[in-house]
Amino acid sequence: MERMLYNVYQELIKKHDVAIVGPVGCERFSAGAKSVVSVPLSPLARYLISTQWHAYRLARRFRPDIIISGNGLTAPAALIAASATDAKVACFIYGLDLVVESMLYKKLFLPAIRRCDRLISISRHTTQLATAVGAEANRIVLLNPGVSLPKATNAVHVERFRNIIGSYGRKVLLSVGRLSPRKGLCELIERALPQIVRQHPDVLLVIVGEEPSKALKHTAGQRSRIERAIDSTGLTNHVKLLGQVDDELLDGAYAAADLLVFPVLDLPGDVEGFGMVALEAAAHGLPTIAFAVGGVADAISDRVTGYLIKMGEYGEFADTVLHHLKNASSSEWRNRCVEYASKHTWAQYGERLTTILNDIVVKPH
Repeated sequence: MERMLYNVYQELIKKHDVAIVGPVGCERFSAGAKSVVSVPLSPLARYLISTQWHAYRLARRFRPDIIISGNGLTAPAALIAASATDAKVACFIYGLDLVVESMLYKKLFLPAIRRCDRLISISRHTTQLATAVGAEANRIVLLNPGVSLPKATNAVHVERFRNIIGSYGRKVLLSVGRLSPRKGLCELIERALPQIVRQHPDVLLVIVGEEPSKALKHTAGQRSRIERAIDSTGLTNHVKLLGQVDDELLDGAYAAADLLVFPVLDLPGDVEGFGMVALEAAAHGLPTIAFAVGGVADAISDRVTGYLIKMGEYGEFADTVLHHLKNASSSEWRNRCVEYASKHTWAQYGERLTTILNDIVVKPH
């Protein structure tokens, strides 16, 4: 979400004056804004109250045409700020902000989301969730996140990645993302990786990412669960946990890997809104294999940028991985992936977003 909103800002600032209220740290990424107010993210109650106050003050000062809520949690603040200026409100929705189980959230935040003039949904699945909680269909518009096309991969980054994982000549399966139960890595290691290793003994699963510390839904101890799954299956030599890495090392990982694995689960009260990592992998020429849950089907074009597998079919997941490692032409997949990603850039996203926002502004006659 943070990366998406950063790119949203980068597109909006090209044609519009923008003022921002956001969490501490946002000021480092907001060059060019008319005003930036940063608010401590915790405790959450203070963050919401402070965001409300500063949003209202900025609205009174700049008299905006549109106030954008970056997620459902700030929808009430956006609506109250808009009431001071008769501005329109657009709210980005992701899926998780529509299925939060808290009764307070359902009573306060969902009604605010429904009242927004436009709900910008990141996937078809998110759109379905929005209508299921009472949002009017004519207020919802689908806009999948975009992607940045990388420059040519630096061979030094690839060499650095291979040195860190200690892998030369091995097939590399890559996982990228925050470590949470929804990502399904424990289940993948226990139910699919043993079959893959039996038939392809040189396979190495490299996991990039750490547990989120400030996510809306966070279950602590996921890294430990993954480590226990590795130990219980005896696959210590076939899994490498890298934790959080810098952009250069991630670039090298994308270039060196043979396949991105994205075994996302459909869990009660939790949902994968889109799956930006699959689109980012495609931009680097790397195909993805994933369970077709949540918004993942919007992020992967089946048999073009990867494979979509029915959730829970770990045998099919493993078979598809093995078939790809044995038979796939890396150059053909790379070309297809990059071509697809080139049609979903942030610049194209920005043009569509501008049209959406212009459509909700009441123009004088």
